Amino acid sequence: MKKWLFLTLVCTMCIIAWAGLADELYQVQYDVEYQYDIARGMLSTVNAHRTADDAWIWNADNETKTMISGLAPLQYSSELEKVAMQRAAELAIYYSHTRPDGSSCFTLFPGFTMAENIAAGQPTAAIVFEDWWEENEPYAGQGHRRAILDKAYTSIGIGCVKVGGRYFWAQAFTGGGNYETVTSNPSSITVSVRENALKNAANWNIGANSMEMEVGDTASLPSSVSAVGGLFGATRFRLLNPRWKTDSALITIDGNVVEAKAEGIALIRLFANSGPEIKLTIQPGGADEPPETPNTPRYDFSDVKYDGHAVMGKLTHTEGTGEAKTLSVRITFFITGNYYMATVGETAEDGSFTVEGVGPIEYISIRAFDQAAGENAPSCGATEILVN
Repeated sequence: MKKWLFLTLVCTMCIIAWAGLADELYQVQYDVEYQYDIARGMLSTVNAHRTADDAWIWNADNETKTMISGLAPLQYSSELEKVAMQRAAELAIYYSHTRPDGSSCFTLFPGFTMAENIAAGQPTAAIVFEDWWEENEPYAGQGHRRAILDKAYTSIGIGCVKVGGRYFWAQAFTGGGNYETVTSNPSSITVSVRENALKNAANWNIGANSMEMEVGDTASLPSSVSAVGGLFGATRFRLLNPRWKTDSALITIDGNVVEAKAEGIALIRLFANSGPEIKLTIQPGGADEPPETPNTPRYDFSDVKYDGHAVMGKLTHTEGTGEAKTLSVRITFFITGNYYMATVGETAEDGSFTVEGVGPIEYISIRAFDQAAGENAPSCGATEILVN
């Protein structure tokens, strides 16, 4: 099991400028399980170590120690718990003391004297606290321990979330706070994320990866897409505001609407020089052009479900001048950071399908294609299932 720790970040009445704020920001949504009982259960461990008679930290020379005594227990603050839960959830998409939008973590904190501990991958509160306690680390490696034992901090909030089967942790410290109890959070979170933080995401689902148009036509590009990212490649997220781009003079893009200006082939990308792309073939337009040739058929999925062993559903032809000769579906399923391809299944005459031997899984991507057109045939329909 990979475990990740960052040195504690401490701020005392400081203002920090972040170059990342100039980056283009995207709205990203993903499912989060907030673990309140686990987080709050760590408080007694924190205070037992903080108030112990034999607490100590290394001095910078790594030869002498400073004994810590007389510290009061940290009070648990609902205000700081909100901060810590938000930060733990943000770590699932971008693991850093910098927030996903490029700003400092301290933009969430109340007050002026504050510190943050973060961690990822540890499956229990006991293990993550042991990592933060840093009993066997030298001075340079005891940043988390020093925050826990710092007399400047009187309040704490603790965050623990589960995303994609992995745990993410945060502790927020300040010199004050309020102490009401918070009992719930939504089951998903939407955060602003810099473009740079998304470029390493994988397994993008953008629907069809090819399109055909005629000169003068307009068409809609996907208004939301999904992918997997984060520290462990386990956070399945939805990008709610894709900003499609092109360097081709053959088309123009306004929001999610593309207009064909001249015939040829143009590439449409999610990011300027990387990320998923759509190949757009533009044919001449006008009444004097040759008769339209069949283009890629489009199918809609319906009644798609997963019973723990098989994926089943139905496909209906909705658009396109041609129909698939051998309509098939291909299943890609996701298990704790790894992807597997299931056996291709052909549909029945009415478009219904069942693909056996899938699972147990957390996420399924389903694509329809014309098997008779070969392995490289473009997708003619796509959907996804998020399994709780």
